[in-house]
Amino acid sequence: MEDLTFTYPGLSTVKKGGEGAFIDARLKLLSGSDTDQGTAFVAAHGEDDPGAVEWLMRAVCVFSENAGVMTEAGMKFGPVIARLLRQATHPGRKPFDALSRDLEKQALQVSGWTRAILLSNLKLPSRRSLVKLQSIYYSKSRASTTSMALDVPEIGPLDKDVLSTQLRTNLEKLLDDHNEAWAHTEERSIQDIGRVADVIQDVVELAFGKFVLANPDSPYHPGFKYSDKIVSTTSRDVSPKALKNFLKNRSDVVGNDDKLAVYQKASYDPGRPEDVEARDAILDEMLKSSALRKKVVRAVQTNGAHSPGEGTIYVQPFIPTQAEKTDRLWQQSRTLMHEFMHFLTHPRFRSVARSIDQRQVMIEGVTDLLTASMFRSFVDIVSRRPVLTRIVLGGQPYAAPPVGMFDVGYRNAGSKALEILDEVGLDNIKAAYFLGATTFIGVEKKKKEKKTEEMEVL
Repeated sequence: MEDLTFTYPGLSTVKKGGEGAFIDARLKLLSGSDTDQGTAFVAAHGEDDPGAVEWLMRAVCVFSENAGVMTEAGMKFGPVIARLLRQATHPGRKPFDALSRDLEKQALQVSGWTRAILLSNLKLPSRRSLVKLQSIYYSKSRASTTSMALDVPEIGPLDKDVLSTQLRTNLEKLLDDHNEAWAHTEERSIQDIGRVADVIQDVVELAFGKFVLANPDSPYHPGFKYSDKIVSTTSRDVSPKALKNFLKNRSDVVGNDDKLAVYQKASYDPGRPEDVEARDAILDEMLKSSALRKKVVRAVQTNGAHSPGEGTIYVQPFIPTQAEKTDRLWQQSRTLMHEFMHFLTHPRFRSVARSIDQRQVMIEGVTDLLTASMFRSFVDIVSRRPVLTRIVLGGQPYAAPPVGMFDVGYRNAGSKALEILDEVGLDNIKAAYFLGATTFIGVEKKKKEKKTEEMEVL
C-alpha cells in the first residue's frame, strides 16, 4: 500500500441523495463508460444498509484515486467493480478507520490487487529445485514445465498378492491402534469446541492473514464464524462409499510410510490407473467383512474431517481419557486447526493436488506443515492470555503441549512437505495453498483430474 494514496477527493462534499451519482462518477473513471450501477446500488441498499453505501463510496475512491498506478501495473477494473459491489453488502466488510486502514486493505484484497503484489515479490523455483519437486509429486518421469528428465526410480509391475497382504495387515493395525486410543472418552460439548474454533479463526487471521486475506474469495471477507461450520464426527457419512473413501485415504498413509513401505514392497504406482483399480478392488473385498466394517465406522466417527463441497468441519465431541487431559485438549485444538487449514485451501491447489500421483503430499502433508507452523503461534498467544487459556484448556491449569505436537505429522507425506519447504520457502507454500499459485511450489495440473468425493481427514 506504500505507493497508493487515500485522500478521498470529493467525498466530504457529497450531500444526502448524491451518493449514487458519486459512485457512478468514480466507476466511470475505472470502466471508461457511463454507468448507473452506483445509483442502482443506493436505491437497493441505501435505506436498509447505509453502511454498505458508505463502504462502497470509499472503496471506489481507493481505485479511482490510484487508477493510474494500478493500470500501469496491469490491473483490469471490470472484475474489480463486481467484487466491490458484492463485498459492500457482506457483513464481513471492514469499517473505515484512518489509522488501521482496514477498509482500504480489504478493498485491495477483494479486488485481487494484494494477491498480485504478493506474488510479484516471490521467486519461482529454480531449475534444480524443479527437478527435486517434480520427483516428489510424481511417481515416474513425465513432462514438466521445463521438459526436464526427472530422477524418479522405475517401478516394476504390481504384485497384487503382496499389495493385498500388506494392506490388510497394516490397515487393520492402523484401525485397531486408532480405535484403542479412542476406546475411553470424556464428552466435550460442541459449544465449548466452537469457542476454541473461533479463537483459532482469529489467530489464523493474525498470523497468516497476509496470504489468507489476499485471496479475493477468502471466506473471511463475506464474514463467517468457524464455530458455525462445526458438526460432530458422530454424524459423518458411513455409507459403503464413504467407508471406502476413508480406507483409500488410510491406504495412502500406510502405503507411503517409509518404515512400512507397503506400496514399495508391492511395486504399486499411483500414476498407473490399473494399479489404483487393483488397490480399490482390494479395499472393496476388505469391506465385505462385517467385523472390519465396524472398525472403519468407529474410526470414521472418531476422526476429524473437512468436506470440501459442503464446507462442513467434523470434530470429535469428546476427548480420550488415556492421556493427560491438557494434552488431549491441545490435540483437539490442533485437529481443529488442521481442518481449518483444509477449509481455507484454495480450490486450485486442491485441484492440482488431485491431478498428481502423490496427492497426499499436497493435500495432507502441506496442510499439516502449515498447521504445525500455525500451532506454534496459537500456543504462544494462548499461553499469554488467561481468558484464551480458559477457553482452549476448558478451565484446566495451563500446561504446555507435548513437543511432538509442533512437528509435522502425516508420516511420509509430512516428510515430503518439509522437503518442499526446503526448496521453496514458507511464503511460496502459502501462496500456493491459500492463493492457488501452485507454480511457486513447482507443480501445475498435468492430467485429467479424477472426480472424487473423498473427505480430507486428519
